[in-house]
Amino acid sequence: MKYGYTTEKDLFIAQAVLQMLCDRKPKSALKLLQCYCDIHPDIRSGFPYPFPLLNFLHFTIICIANKEITYFSVLIDQYESEISHDPEYKQLLDRIGQIYMGLPQPQAVPSGFLGNMIKGLLRSPENESGTAEEFEIDSEEMLYIPLSSKTECLAGTSKSRTAGRVFQTDEAQTDDITDDMDLD
Repeated sequence: MKYGYTTEKDLFIAQAVLQMLCDRKPKSALKLLQCYCDIHPDIRSGFPYPFPLLNFLHFTIICIANKEITYFSVLIDQYESEISHDPEYKQLLDRIGQIYMGLPQPQAVPSGFLGNMIKGLLRSPENESGTAEEFEIDSEEMLYIPLSSKTECLAGTSKSRTAGRVFQTDEAQTDDITDDMDLD
């Protein structure tokens, strides 16, 4: 198949945006998401988007910019049905949580002798002691999105389970996200 299914228009960009976030490029990830949504013929709209997964990506970038670990955790819980479309999303989100929120690595289930041996061989030398890996983000990629208030952090609506919950507000936060965002 040349282009993929029409129902997957949000899955392609989600993979790219999450990977860019894992590569410590949040500003580029936001720009990619905005450009994709602006030019895609079935979307062509600003935030809030007509697809829940796109709204999830937007909210995730806001959480990263403001280091809002609580909202990040709630987002993952609320958008579980969208995240579950691709098993790799969970791994990418775990990595994003480690990089931007300082979350610990998820505990792996012991996989026997062979699994432990391979895990030991693949462990990086600088992290053999089990200490947390340090992450650096290029200053050009640092992102700051000011919030109007803590309760309105994640403005907008979604077709996901978030409607009527903490993230529900009357207005979208599109005014706060611009191409000339302040860098930390």
